[in-house]
Amino acid sequence: MGIRFVKYSVFAVAAVGLWSLIAAALGNYLVVSQPLDSADAIIVLAGGREHEERGLEAVRLFRLGVSTKIILTNDGGQAGWDDDAGRNLLFVERSRLLLLSNGVPKESIEIVPGVIRDGSRVGTVVEANAVSSFCKDQGYTRIMLVTSAFHTRRALEAYLRIPKPDSPFDAVGISHPPLPKDEISYTFWWLSLKKWRLVPGEYIKMLVSA
Repeated sequence: MGIRFVKYSVFAVAAVGLWSLIAAALGNYLVVSQPLDSADAIIVLAGGREHEERGLEAVRLFRLGVSTKIILTNDGGQAGWDDDAGRNLLFVERSRLLLLSNGVPKESIEIVPGVIRDGSRVGTVVEANAVSSFCKDQGYTRIMLVTSAFHTRRALEAYLRIPKPDSPFDAVGISHPPLPKDEISYTFWWLSLKKWRLVPGEYIKMLVSA
């Protein structure tokens, strides 16, 4: 009985250790960063609840002088009631107000026209095609994408996969906000209920868009 218990214990420890290594690799694979010293525009990808952290990262890059333009996209999502406006604001409107309140001049903020949709579809690839078309019209060839950490690899690949001549881009960088101090890193994402939704979900979306 004692030997069997020891064997099971060793197996359990080994299994947990192996899972920890695999899970860490899966979590960290999703997170990429590709800096640019300068860009024609900083593109803040639509993010719903993540709009604030993405907007603040865009402000940080703007203050560093990466670009004098910040571009927002509109996924049509509603962000809730606003007393000053007397109506429900869209997330893109919240994002614009956030930029303005953090010192970004209104002339430095642009919004891709229309709602980012392709029929009933809303997603990263649809957004990438809309942004690409907008940047082509504006003559923007160097862009810095801003999105949440878990979304960086899939977002970057969506922009890099746009074929020439549809893509006007000579350089595509990407940046993400730092993780809050109280948030579990992607090395240990499996210890977070929130990241159980994010990490497997990203892999499913990567497979669907492949």
